[in-house]
Amino acid sequence: MSSMWLLPHFVLGGLSMAFNTIGQSQFYYSELPKSMASISSSLLGIGSSAASLVSSFIMNIVDNVTKSGEKESWVSTNINKGHYDYYYWLLAGLSMANFMYFLVCSKAYGPCKGEANEKEDMKKQLGSSSDEKKMIKETLLSTPNPKGGFQTLPFIIANEAFERMASVGLMPNMILYLTREYGMETARGVNILFIWSAATNFMPVIGAFLADSYVGRYHMISCGSIASLLGMFLLWLTTIFPPARFPHCDELSKNCLSPTTSQLLLLYSSFGLMSIGAGGIRSSSIAFGADQLKSGRDNLNSDGILRSYFSWYYVSVSISAIISVTCIVYIQDKLGWRVGFGVPCMLMLLSAVLFFVASPFYVKLKAKESLLTGFAQVVAASYKNRHIELSSQATNEYYHYKKGAEFVKPTETLRYSISWV
Repeated sequence: MSSMWLLPHFVLGGLSMAFNTIGQSQFYYSELPKSMASISSSLLGIGSSAASLVSSFIMNIVDNVTKSGEKESWVSTNINKGHYDYYYWLLAGLSMANFMYFLVCSKAYGPCKGEANEKEDMKKQLGSSSDEKKMIKETLLSTPNPKGGFQTLPFIIANEAFERMASVGLMPNMILYLTREYGMETARGVNILFIWSAATNFMPVIGAFLADSYVGRYHMISCGSIASLLGMFLLWLTTIFPPARFPHCDELSKNCLSPTTSQLLLLYSSFGLMSIGAGGIRSSSIAFGADQLKSGRDNLNSDGILRSYFSWYYVSVSISAIISVTCIVYIQDKLGWRVGFGVPCMLMLLSAVLFFVASPFYVKLKAKESLLTGFAQVVAASYKNRHIELSSQATNEYYHYKKGAEFVKPTETLRYSISWV
């Protein structure tokens, strides 16, 4: 059976991921306060992180249940003896359940009622699409070397794109590296990769919190770039430094030596540093670019321009991922691990250099008050006022709003609400 039968699966999966990523990122960014811009761009990673952990759990369950007795596991190392077709049917059923859950959530949330009003306001501001193009052209031809603005975006996007190209290029063949060079079983290697993927997707949430509350987005991206570079350099060392390399093991041999603790520690440290680096870059990159448009001298605070920036941002990331899973994987297959892991290391070095080159031109907003402080205040006030009895009638007396502001009642669509007392 030809492997080309998998092509429609990868194409449809890639399209769904692209549409889902852009839509969710725009949704989170518009719904959350601007002080939580980094966190809003990282919420998507929570779902991906949870999915990786659940995938690892499902893999273990399937492997343990199906290989009971003398049966061959569905996910056996020998593809001719396993039943990967059954495993993919299981994944298809889970995907259908996920789609049904999405339909239920969509019906509960309802349509975006403010979208039409937002478009009308945008038309009033810009007049027409030609006016928007004229405004963008004028900003590009404005005073040289301003802080922020369009001139900083290529460096920010390039930093993220090259980081994705380097990290994504390591993932497809990593299971082969673990099984062939470290003598791991397929199930164990897959579990390690799932945990690595979960950590990589969850770290941006922690990085976003630190960026918004303490260190700022610029310093978070800087630390992330350095950590990713160190992690990829350590992984590259496992291919070129003899004591760090596991002795070559024949897959058919039953007397393979196990890797030492120090060798595994070096390998896992490289994975950990790359996850930390991804958390620093991916948590703040898109929000840092929005800061350049909104707080720079150009003061491009139009929702249309921000939406275009989000789209081009993810287009660049997607293109870099496509190049990564084709070119870098090909290099690994044809030229070996030493060159195949060296190329991502050089790409990450280029990513860091490009980001730091434009450092004098960035708008570097300082971190605001810690989000934990505000959250703790809400919890304390809620506990203090826990005995207050609210009226069952609709009333304004328990809701605070500034003088002259439009009174907003709690939504009837969502089943929960948060009150800032």
